[in-house]
Amino acid sequence: MPVETDIANGCKLIFEQNKPKEALEIYDSVLLKEPENFNAHYYKCIALHKLYYGSKNWHTEEVLTALKENLTKALEIAKKRCIREKIGLVYYRWFLLYYHLKDYDSANRYLENAKKYGYNDQTLPLWEANLKEKRTGIVKEGQISKDIIKEEVPQGTEQQQQTSKFRTDWYQSPKTVTISLFTANPPKTKDEITIDLKNKNNSAHLTLSYKNPSNTSSEFQYTANLSNPIDVGSFDPAKDIFIGSKKLEITLTKNKAGVTWKTLELQKDQEQQKSSIQPISTTNSTSKTNSVLEYPSSSKKHIDWSKFDLDSDEYENDENAGDANKFFQELYKNSDADTQRAMMKSFIESNGTALNTNWNEVKSETVETVPPDGLEAKKWD
Repeated sequence: MPVETDIANGCKLIFEQNKPKEALEIYDSVLLKEPENFNAHYYKCIALHKLYYGSKNWHTEEVLTALKENLTKALEIAKKRCIREKIGLVYYRWFLLYYHLKDYDSANRYLENAKKYGYNDQTLPLWEANLKEKRTGIVKEGQISKDIIKEEVPQGTEQQQQTSKFRTDWYQSPKTVTISLFTANPPKTKDEITIDLKNKNNSAHLTLSYKNPSNTSSEFQYTANLSNPIDVGSFDPAKDIFIGSKKLEITLTKNKAGVTWKTLELQKDQEQQKSSIQPISTTNSTSKTNSVLEYPSSSKKHIDWSKFDLDSDEYENDENAGDANKFFQELYKNSDADTQRAMMKSFIESNGTALNTNWNEVKSETVETVPPDGLEAKKWD
């Protein structure tokens, strides 16, 4: 069987049948015949990536090392052949690896390299926004977060304000924004919390405070200037506040449903860019594009794999010859806005294990991780 056919069959197993383990065996067999086959190394990396994050049995240092070795080899081959497109593509996979490893500084470095070598994907702005959010949310050693707990020192003692760090996070739906405050001392009841919400100049101001349960002489305070206005009148502490063992969550209703917040807090001199969710469309088109989307599809839409080929080393001078990623390029770029939105939401929320093209199916619910058959997904803190 020709090598290019083996590689194509491996792609079917990864992207269509969600069987990366079987695909891995095929690519190992190909590499025994052609150790310098770029596609075999590249798609082996995708198979290893899916196995590493899709199964606790494969989530090992040995698998991670193998993944990095194959990425290194793929990059070496691409550079040797001076194919900028493939160099950028491998750098992008390095970015994905470090992003999921939560090494956001390394992820940023590889993403910049991918862009330097011409990697161009319509999903890049979303990835860059997510990466920026992750990087700015990390408080480096020796720095004090602007979100602090102010502890009031009782009278009669040395008057000195102390600060402690705590982590914050946020997420949104078409109608709401939820802010998570991670603290070792959340309040015992919702009645202990004081919240002040105000809209001002097309943005909003939030102040939250409560007495520290472990030390009533100190007070937890959180203040944020939100990037968009909210529906202040709809806020109901009974249903919009959640208290966990180490977390406090506040859910706010957007002033205008369907507007996507680019950032939680208003940035200095930031021009707020808002995008409204478009009406749901049921038409999907698949035309040629230069974007790259490499993850599997859980869509019921039929995939005709016979319409594209995969190149072997003998066709290395043809940079666009039969790359399996072209299918996902074609699926994404010229699809309607709802299809693209559904693809990105399902791709990110499922940790790269599912791809859904139906916005109506995924818009209101989180897309769960779908591990390969016989494997088990594991949650990592």
